[in-house]
Amino acid sequence: MIAKVRIAPVERWCEESKRRVNEWPERGKKIPGFEVEIETARMRTEGAYECQAREWPLTEGPARALQSFIAGYEALGQNIWICEHMLEMD
Repeated sequence: MIAKVRIAPVERWCEESKRRVNEWPERGKKIPGFEVEIETARMRTEGAYECQAREWPLTEGPARALQSFIAGYEALGQNIWICEHMLEMD
């Protein structure tokens, strides 16, 4: 199943996600509110984040759009997992 969600305000992100955003170009810091699609059937709990929160993979199109927005050039959008703290979820 695919769910459309928005990137949450930075204040709600886990500490590791906040640290990572500091490494992005300035335009990448404007992603709160950006709409993405997650594959809910592929959730994992033992991912790359220190907080050990749930993570979901982004679908290819929205992952490519998000990466392109952050980087400022077209990106591949492959294998992007996102921590639950970065998402506005019900």
